Amino acid sequence: ISVDERDTAESLKQYLPLFDQSFTGLTGPRDAIASVVKSYGGYFRKDERSSHAIDHSTDVYLIDPAGKLRAVFQRSQLGETADLAADIARVLEKP
Repeated sequence: ISVDERDTAESLKQYLPLFDQSFTGLTGPRDAIASVVKSYGGYFRKDERSSHAIDHSTDVYLIDPAGKLRAVFQRSQLGETADLAADIARVLEKP
């Protein structure tokens, strides 16, 4: 979910495949984005020191297909990719 009001559906469609072809980008009205971000415990705000910077949470949110927040990984917890994949697999095994 992009919290940058300059991002459009088209720009996300072009940008995200640079990371992975399976990524889906989301954006929308600022109040709708704020509601979703808040519901998962995140935050974002424009950085007043720069006209283009946005301060935002850096956690990784594991959300299941039903939209339920299953885990939040803080940046310091991310570690190795294999460890993160194992953690995700364990979380998803539990109902």
